[in-house]
Amino acid sequence: MTPGRLDRTGNDLDIAINGEGWFVLETEDGTELFSRVGHFNIDEERNIVGLQDYPLLGEDGDFITLKEEDHNIEISRDGTVSTENGVRGRLKLVEFENEEAMTKVDSGLYASSELPTDIDVEETDVQQGMLELSNVNSILEMTRMIKVLRAYQSGQKLLQTDHDLELKAIQELTAVK
Repeated sequence: MTPGRLDRTGNDLDIAINGEGWFVLETEDGTELFSRVGHFNIDEERNIVGLQDYPLLGEDGDFITLKEEDHNIEISRDGTVSTENGVRGRLKLVEFENEEAMTKVDSGLYASSELPTDIDVEETDVQQGMLELSNVNSILEMTRMIKVLRAYQSGQKLLQTDHDLELKAIQELTAVK
């Protein structure tokens, strides 16, 4: 659950949260799901949508909807979404006291039985044109996996040697001379 590093994409609808926090998306049945995946698009109704085309919620609980004439989308560091025609809303960003209790619903989507608390948007750093990458260093993790594999192989060899010694001892002790 630790944040990953940020990567610049240049896409106006790519949004990263620098630090703690979760975007809030709403399913067709009104359930709120939470994600840190900030790759968003615009659907047919001009709502900003995320994973599974679930609409992104604003701080007022409504969808953030753009008008046909809106072209230049700006998202400020406090999460305010605006265009050349005015403000369209502010992102609803939440946090959880116990993120480990969240359950994975789908790739990048989580649910929680715990009620989230709104993040103070004045203290949150939302970055437009950026995406959060994985918090896993694949080279480091592969190195760790190789170390674990070698330790397992050493343990297995030790057990096999012990077994061979026991077998030899049994054969020699039971041999009739």
